[in-house]
Amino acid sequence: MQTGPARSNLPAAGHALRHTYKTTATALGVRDTLSAILLRHAIPGISERHIGELAIARSAELKDAQQKISSHVFKLLGNSEDKSLSLNVTSIR
Repeated sequence: MQTGPARSNLPAAGHALRHTYKTTATALGVRDTLSAILLRHAIPGISERHIGELAIARSAELKDAQQKISSHVFKLLGNSEDKSLSLNVTSIR
């Protein structure tokens, strides 16, 4: 059962995109803590509350990392336009 919008135009789906995102973040030198926050992964030893505070404190750094990763993923998907995404920090909890 599909719960979101159709994504049949993408060459990869679901969790495979998350793996690509993490691999790309690592290859681009994005710190593990930042990529974990962007992927909403748990960070051992840090509570959800503190992750939210960290996200706010490092919002510019997170935005830069998100744009760097997104730009590269768009290139991998064959999109020649720069469609870097902005990070909506308020969505990170």
